[in-house]
Formats: sequence, structure tokens, C-alpha cells
Amino acid sequence: MKTKTLIILVVLIGLGAGGFFVAKKFGPPGGLPREGGPPREIKSEIREPADLSQVTSFYHASDPDWSPGGNRLVFEGIAEEGEDVGLYLINADGSGLTKIGSDHNPSWSPVDNRILLRDDCRGGCSLILIDLDKGWENKVRLASQINEQGSWSPDGKKIAYSSSDGLIWIMNSDGSGKTALTTNEDGNCMAPSFSYDGSKIVYLKGLVSYAVGAAGIEPNEVWTMNADGSNKHQIYAPGNSAQLIFQRPWNKDNKIIFMRTWYRGNYPQIWVMNSDGSDPRLLVSGEGAFGDPVWDNTDTKVACSKAPLLSITGSNIWRSNIWMFSYEEPKGILQTIWEKILNFLK
Repeated sequence: MKTKTLIILVVLIGLGAGGFFVAKKFGPPGGLPREGGPPREIKSEIREPADLSQVTSFYHASDPDWSPGGNRLVFEGIAEEGEDVGLYLINADGSGLTKIGSDHNPSWSPVDNRILLRDDCRGGCSLILIDLDKGWENKVRLASQINEQGSWSPDGKKIAYSSSDGLIWIMNSDGSGKTALTTNEDGNCMAPSFSYDGSKIVYLKGLVSYAVGAAGIEPNEVWTMNADGSNKHQIYAPGNSAQLIFQRPWNKDNKIIFMRTWYRGNYPQIWVMNSDGSDPRLLVSGEGAFGDPVWDNTDTKVACSKAPLLSITGSNIWRSNIWMFSYEEPKGILQTIWEKILNFLK
């Protein structure tokens, strides 16, 4: 018994020291942008999940979304330099690459094989729908004059989207029953996405840009409202960065995953916060730009894009690929200690 007690004390001391070294290694989120800094002043701390893995090997790949079962991804990309943008399917292990079309910003229904897309914007962007079971020729136009991809309700019956005039709308998945949820008085609103239970919508207020502070673009804000447009309120507005939300950001544990970017500051990073905007924390960061984060339907995996090279001067373009990693809610130090002790005593 004395031996076990001694070992437990060693475990407690080791865990305390280990927690210190982890905090020391990561430190607080990276430095904020400095006014008037040089255009190439890019800095970032390294915080990458242990199982972060590359799924695609493309010239450029972005905007991933998961199939309902979480075994496949749809994304847009350029396979080789000089090719046109295409729409692709790939298995989560990187096998089974298939080109299925040429549109943009895919959003996969959480319940079946329907995919929302943004067309090539000739004459104005449209939101279109394809059913993989019926084939590409059965493409249906649901709405015109949109500014980005739509987002599905958890049951696949509703679609939220934003129009080019900065309003957020909701409609039935067949395109009927279009209803505006915001007005001009609400300001420029975009990127709506449903909560896990479909009762709320998270969205952005303000312009979205990778260059906050350039051309007079101000940092934007994250807001939520009920799915009927009531109870609009701000939940997150740090004031020094732009937030980007993608088509599946809100999980069953009421965590919202998002991309955060600065002007003349850090590379874009992946952050997570509570659905009321509390406890915002850095999740993924490194020597590259991380973006486009989306949960799978089980909330245990995240797909994202990663670009290792970024040039503000325009001499290079984004060279990104699709990556994925597992997500697990961090445990408190006491919970971790007691789990280790109980496991040892078994």
C-alpha cells in the first residue's frame, strides 16, 4: 500500500510538472499585429494536433465538407498548376479521388447525398443543388444573387444562406419558402450556419477579409439568432481580427469552431469557443495558414485546409491542401489526475 501511495504522489508531481511544460511550450496565443509593421511580418506559434494528417496532394484544395457518415469529403481544388477549379470527392484516408464537377463552395447535406454549391458567378452567383444519386445533369438552382455557400439544418429540411446585399435568408431545401431573417438595419450579415439542434443560427456581421485593416476593412463580429430571426445578439468581437465561419461550425457540445485572421500579424488560425462566445481559445496554429474548419457529424473529427506558403506581396498564391485531425474536449488537470489514479488502482 505504501508503494502505491508513493507512486500516486510521483504521478501527481509529474502531472503538475508536465502541465507546466506544456503551458511553457505553447504559451498564450501569438502576438497581435503591429500598426505600420512590414508587409511580411508573419509570425505564428506551433500548436498542431498529434494526428494532424494530410488528405489531398493538390496544387490547391479548399472548402472541405464531410459526408453524412464521415467517411468521405467533398472539396474544391486545382489538381495541377494551370488546370481549372474542379469539385472532388475523396475518402477520408486519401483514397478514391473522384472529380464530380466544376462548381464551388460545397456543403454536403447531413442526412443524404445532396450537395449545395455556388456556381461560377457568371452574371451573379447562384446557389445550386445536386444529388449525387441522380447525377450531375440534375442540377437545380435554388437561389440567385448569393455571396457564398449555403448551410444545411441538421435534418436536411432547411437551408440558410446570405444574399449579395448582405441579408441572411432561410428556405426549404427545395428552394421554396424563402424568408429574410435580417434587414438592412442589421448591417452586412453573412455566413449563416445552424446550431447542432437546428434551433439557432450563428453568422458574421461585417465584411470578411484576410487583410483586416487594408482598404478600410474593419474587424468583423460573430452573432447568433434563433432560427426564426429573433433574439439577435453579438457573442464575439475581439476587435483586432476577422472571423470566418464555415458550413458546419457548431457541435453537439455547443462549441463553435472558426477561423481567425489578422492583418500583418499571425497566419490564419483555427479557434474554438462556447456558443455564447465565452472561453475562446486557439486550437490549431503553425508555420502556415489554417482555415475552412468543419466538424464531421460525430464532432470527433475536423477537416480543414492548410497553406504552407503565404505572400502578401502577390508574388505567390495560396498553395493549400485538405487536412484532418481528431478533436477531444480538454480535461481539467484534476479530472486527468483522478482518471490516472483510478486506472492505476484497478
